[in-house]
Amino acid sequence: QVYRWMLFLEKSNESSTEKKPSETRAFSTKLSLSNPDFLFRLSDRPESPLVQSLFISVLEGEFFSKRISIDVYDGNEFIGSLEKTISVNRSLPKKPEFISSTKSFYSREAVKLKLSHNESLYYFVDEPEILHFDDKTASYQIAEKKEPTLAELRSGYKTKGLEIEFPTHSEAVLYRIYAIAEDSEGNLSDIASYECIVDANQYYIDPRKKTEQSAKNAFYLADGSPDFPFFSLEDALKKLSNKNGIHLHLLGNDVIQNTLQINQDFSLIGHNNAELQLDSDVYLEVKDAKLSFESVFFTSDFQKNSKQSKEKISSLAFQKSLFSLSDAQVLFENCDFSFFHLGNFVLAQARNSRLDFYHTSFVLDANREAGFISLVDSECNVISSNIVLSAPRGLMFSLIGGALNLYESKFSLFGENFRVADLLHAQYFFVGNEFFQSPAPANVLGMTASPMREIPLDLFYIDFSSKQKAVVDNTLIKKDIE
Repeated sequence: QVYRWMLFLEKSNESSTEKKPSETRAFSTKLSLSNPDFLFRLSDRPESPLVQSLFISVLEGEFFSKRISIDVYDGNEFIGSLEKTISVNRSLPKKPEFISSTKSFYSREAVKLKLSHNESLYYFVDEPEILHFDDKTASYQIAEKKEPTLAELRSGYKTKGLEIEFPTHSEAVLYRIYAIAEDSEGNLSDIASYECIVDANQYYIDPRKKTEQSAKNAFYLADGSPDFPFFSLEDALKKLSNKNGIHLHLLGNDVIQNTLQINQDFSLIGHNNAELQLDSDVYLEVKDAKLSFESVFFTSDFQKNSKQSKEKISSLAFQKSLFSLSDAQVLFENCDFSFFHLGNFVLAQARNSRLDFYHTSFVLDANREAGFISLVDSECNVISSNIVLSAPRGLMFSLIGGALNLYESKFSLFGENFRVADLLHAQYFFVGNEFFQSPAPANVLGMTASPMREIPLDLFYIDFSSKQKAVVDNTLIKKDIE
């Protein structure tokens, strides 16, 4: 035989598993031709010298097909040409593609993913990350993560196709998944990745955005996400009227200008000293619902009435309340209330309901009569809170039926004619509280603290049908009798 061909493909020595997939398959096509009795030269290079051994290395991209012609000489005598067609495919497997049930990165519903490929697939699912809202950036805190290495991916699940669902939770959750394709020769595609936030219950309210967005974007569509928050509580409750158990996050100060009728369950969580201000004639009517408020500062613009007509001011003789509850449950945690009212005021009136106050402060200064809670067949629990009423006269708690439970809280009454509670057919539990009574805030000299061994009749009216559960470790602070 005068000559012989050797044609082969070999992988590059730089095939470390820690490199990107595109670096793991660098192929060279080599042609080797050798015979000591003959000389060779490429046909398209007549100026090149004749050689006994010819080596050709071809690197021309992912796909190529080339016909190579080599002239063969016996000494200086041309005896013919060798021709060989070389076809090479150095392409990587196609990168996997995820097909999602949602087009958005931020989803309110469970996300379904599909993945299929002509080659084998490896996939790796990151541990779901529960997201927490960052008050400073007004967005979710998302931890930076590196892509998994090829070794990690190949240690994951192997499949031909994949269907997976990222479910909803009570919190916002970030999901990440990675995939890579491998052909029959072990060649790997680039890494494909998919990530999304599934957040079914968290909605954001930022009144500050209203001015910003109206100037920037006439087509702003509020969906309650951190990037596109609602502009007000009223707006959020309208758009989410068919949802229960949602968590509303208030950023900034919101003014409620219309009475809200609430019959859905939700929690309102304040961020960065968030404030909820109610206009003078506005209240929240809650029926058949369970609410909770956390870290919200409540105010009401009752002083507007000072500039209104005498008829308007005279109407303040009727009792004003901020909450009207019926078959409802409302929780206040780490909240602050601060009100001035020209007439009569009570925070909440309730029937067949439950009110809970935890680590909450309530301060009311009224020109006529002040109250805190007025209940019928309802339960009120005040724990580790501070209640302050200042008015010529008033009654902090009024109960007909139900239960009043006061625990480790402070109750301050500033007024000549004030009582802590009137209880009719009710149960009561007073443990570890401090009751402070003075004619006026400026008149606190000569105050004496003493254990409240008995319920003082001047501060409490409790009828014979009411039942005492416990009255211990309470302190009474009053002005000395001259």
